[in-house]
Amino acid sequence: YLKKAARLMMPALMDTAYIGKQVGQNGRSAARFFYWWEAYAKTLPTHPEVSLLCHLENAADIAFPTYGRGGAVMRGAFEPGKSGTGYLSRKTDESGRNYVFFPTEGNVAKKEGTVEFWLKPLNDLAAYRYRRVISSGSYNSPEEFFLWLDAQGLTFSNRIGQAATTLAATGLTWKPGEAHHVAITWGDDGFALHVDGRLKQATRVPSPLALDETLIVGDPSNGLDAVVDELKVSKTVRRDFDGACAAVTPPPVSDLRAVACGRGNVRLTWTAPLPDASNGVTGRYLVKYYTESLNEQNWAEGEDVPCAFAPGTAETPEVMLVKGLPLKRLWFSVRIENERQFQSPLSNVAAAMVE
Repeated sequence: YLKKAARLMMPALMDTAYIGKQVGQNGRSAARFFYWWEAYAKTLPTHPEVSLLCHLENAADIAFPTYGRGGAVMRGAFEPGKSGTGYLSRKTDESGRNYVFFPTEGNVAKKEGTVEFWLKPLNDLAAYRYRRVISSGSYNSPEEFFLWLDAQGLTFSNRIGQAATTLAATGLTWKPGEAHHVAITWGDDGFALHVDGRLKQATRVPSPLALDETLIVGDPSNGLDAVVDELKVSKTVRRDFDGACAAVTPPPVSDLRAVACGRGNVRLTWTAPLPDASNGVTGRYLVKYYTESLNEQNWAEGEDVPCAFAPGTAETPEVMLVKGLPLKRLWFSVRIENERQFQSPLSNVAAAMVE
């Protein structure tokens, strides 16, 4: 009965006693407020790999997430997101203050982890200017991180003192009302920014994640005008987001073959994969070769081979003649990029001795 009463009362208590001391006024007091219910928090379910999982369905879901320490809503609304409803940060008055926050203690680790969520802008990207999506700390803090959305795309920044790391995902062709998966990872290998399962940019310089007492979802100053849904913080660096993005990822080519045919030439053959029922395979082929076996880690280092034709209908045989290659053993791979710029996993790798 005590637990049931706590679930009913906590959102109201947080909204009145806690919010007045939130970010920009007295963040330390705000963070300590969460320990008021420490005895209850110890009974919450835990997960070996996930430190925070919140579906952002409503205020009660934010106060009592599936895993992790609960947060609170500083105004805002709940609108359709990727799955059910998500949180909409929209400026409602001159003071802004329209966001969700969680304590970072116990929810986010500085040394290693992954933050991921679905983001659904309500407007064309051209309408956005430095709108914060998720952040911790502020301009006046000794350390801060933030991810913002603007007309160029997404920008992630992590600053500790004077040392800063910046990553960007530009050239996004998002449309209003589309939900897209976004993930930030950090650890011994550095930082990485993924969008819809694709690695957009990474740095190999290791650095801890800059954290204040609170993790903020939404833009406290201007409102985000976008729905954030399915917030998840993992304890480790995740690299496989196929499950999260399966609905928008084209299927891979699985039967690529490479045969040398004349001096400096190789004939590539494969079968157009069966299209996924939700998105098909319309778009283009991306073909590369390299002097060693291709994989996701060295794909960017491979040499591009322009492909003059678009993917055919399901199970269509595809043939491509590549000319003017260096005379050595080469490895080839193909992937599909559909019209929404989602890329398939790499095909199998085919090798040929070019003579």
